[in-house]
Amino acid sequence: MIKMNSMDVSADVTKSERYLHTPSSFAKQNLHYVQEVGKLQSLIPHKCIREKLDSFLIILVLEGRGCLTVKDKEYTLKSGDCAFVDCNEHYEHISDEKDAWKLAWVHFNGSTVRSFYELFMKHNDFCNVFHTECAENIVTVIDQLMEMKDNRDLMSELRS
Repeated sequence: MIKMNSMDVSADVTKSERYLHTPSSFAKQNLHYVQEVGKLQSLIPHKCIREKLDSFLIILVLEGRGCLTVKDKEYTLKSGDCAFVDCNEHYEHISDEKDAWKLAWVHFNGSTVRSFYELFMKHNDFCNVFHTECAENIVTVIDQLMEMKDNRDLMSELRS
């Protein structure tokens, strides 16, 4: 994985640590694979707008508040809230001005992720957001994915 620190790019907007990963052809064909994983602290509110990305995203709000819009649905997120987003669709998010958020996230993909996403949406009343009482478990997984940054072998892809 490649480490990127957004402080180099936008020192007055966010502070983040993220790792990009280029999956093997085996992973692309057979696994759910990590594309990017990281944590971010918003220093000032800024709108992040994305669409038409071949990726799925899980966001966990660690602290603070913010707003997520997926297609035309707007969600207010707070600590302990998660979002599951199809990044091919239009989405945007912004941190709260008075209670800036800290996020953890993972972008991932794979041959069966779309089916998993559709099943999630169906059973979550077509809502991209849910609240978790076990955020620490999600943080642990994201931390483990970040720790695997230097491993570029089949075993690390299977673990991730």
